[in-house]
Amino acid sequence: LGPVKTDGDLAAVLVRRSPDFDPTSLHVFPVAMLRSGERWLPAPMPASFENSGLQARPETRARTKALESWMLKNRALDLLKLRDEAAARIRRKIESGLPLAKLRAMDPEQVAGTFLDACERRDIAVVIGLLGGLSERPPSNLRDRIRVCEEMLAKPFPEIRPWRLLSSEEVLRAVVHHEEDRKSALVSVGCLDPRSGRDRPGPPQVEIVHIELTRGGDTMWRVDPGESFWTPTEAPEDEEDEGAILDGDLLDLFPARLREKHPAKPADTAEAAESATLAAIRAS
Repeated sequence: LGPVKTDGDLAAVLVRRSPDFDPTSLHVFPVAMLRSGERWLPAPMPASFENSGLQARPETRARTKALESWMLKNRALDLLKLRDEAAARIRRKIESGLPLAKLRAMDPEQVAGTFLDACERRDIAVVIGLLGGLSERPPSNLRDRIRVCEEMLAKPFPEIRPWRLLSSEEVLRAVVHHEEDRKSALVSVGCLDPRSGRDRPGPPQVEIVHIELTRGGDTMWRVDPGESFWTPTEAPEDEEDEGAILDGDLLDLFPARLREKHPAKPADTAEAAESATLAAIRAS
């Protein structure tokens, strides 16, 4: 709720809509209010007392006009104030989970690992920070990145690739490849989605998600995903696609990398192994 101005049984109220991370989506809605007994009710028209029955009363016309003028003037002022404050507020929210000093000290492999962990936890603030939200010169499409992240990671059971592969609890993930030079890096992640075989014969197939990173003028690494992240799809990539064919060697590495990430823990007895297996199934 924003500023409020009352005049007896009339009031002008500014209602704020303040999204978590996108300052361009801020809105201030002016609402005319009338008191009816012990309750306050909104007028039928936004920012106006029109159609409320008061306009026909000469004794209230000046009061309603004054409140309407106040709403229109202060809506613009309040919106400017919110936008000025939003950038600092969003930055504080991101840094509460990803301190700037910590990000500056990360190498590209650590940045990619933190990005994967944040996707699994659905930590939108950290994901946005790694996508350029803390950069001195944010990417030109940062607003689109924020919009897609909020939409995809807010879903309890995402179906859209590649976000499903990076955030769903059902998917097994392991880094299978990493390469870098002074200004760019690439981290490839093998993902085994049990639902990927629903529409095709045979067992689920491992899919590869490539995470690209770049180093900016502020010397910090940031995640700069490819076009597939911003134009997501529900369908797995076509196995005949050139990129999928080139990923063949990386697919072969997935079992070994998965064993490194989740090493087997031998049990002393068959009964103990059975109990551990059942406990893992129930916990998943």
